[in-house]
Amino acid sequence: MLDDNSVSIVLPVYNQQDLIYKVIGGILSNASPNVKELLIILDGCTDHSEENACKAIKDFSHAMEIKFFIKQVSEWEVLCCNTGFKNSSCKYSISIQDDIILTEKNYDIRWVEPFKMVSNMLCVSGRGAEDEFIDVNGALGKMNVAGRDVHSPRELLAIRDVINRPFMVDNIKLQELNYLDEEFAPIDGDDRDLCFRGYRRGWVSGCYVIDYESEIMWGTTRKNPNSYKIWDSSAIKNNKKIFERHFDLLNGEKHTQNYVRENVK
Repeated sequence: MLDDNSVSIVLPVYNQQDLIYKVIGGILSNASPNVKELLIILDGCTDHSEENACKAIKDFSHAMEIKFFIKQVSEWEVLCCNTGFKNSSCKYSISIQDDIILTEKNYDIRWVEPFKMVSNMLCVSGRGAEDEFIDVNGALGKMNVAGRDVHSPRELLAIRDVINRPFMVDNIKLQELNYLDEEFAPIDGDDRDLCFRGYRRGWVSGCYVIDYESEIMWGTTRKNPNSYKIWDSSAIKNNKKIFERHFDLLNGEKHTQNYVRENVK
């Protein structure tokens, strides 16, 4: 495994023929030389996603290695991300969805900054983070929300209980945790579980916003009623699993810490 600031991009793709050219273009054109590889997991695609991905790779200048992993049958996000993580050869991995167009120049350099600021950092979201708790009705609640959706300042590194995608993760720590827990397959809650398991090792997770474009209806799951039902069912199952597995952390002291990075543009 490489040291210093080397980065792998893990990109699961499911039937995104109309968007994947721009998604890969954003990854390739805005990366620093520290991004060594792009790992594309084609998750049972039945459209022209592979063809359009290859066109983007040809059209956008880059020096990184490109690797394809072909799933004949769709395995969804958790399993596909683990395929990428387990094949990473770099110090860090970025988990990014196929409906996100990165617009941040040298996004990987910015994403690494929190790992230099906080030595026990496990993973950092470019979108958002929050503390979770058990409310008066016995349900999961959230507070101390930070990130893009609440317009957190760019200089803020917000340490919280859990984060969400897209995120960068320390690959050595990820390996020690045995990657994402595949009991959370097909989708949802795996990133939150990862954060809680990290806290049990003394590691923290947080948010440091990254510039990107993403519309809610770009995601293919939301366009497909059957896929949406699977997603919704999985979310219910996995919320229950979070509650049962991490009740003590949900009911305990919160992890809120705010760090300010000076001279951030």
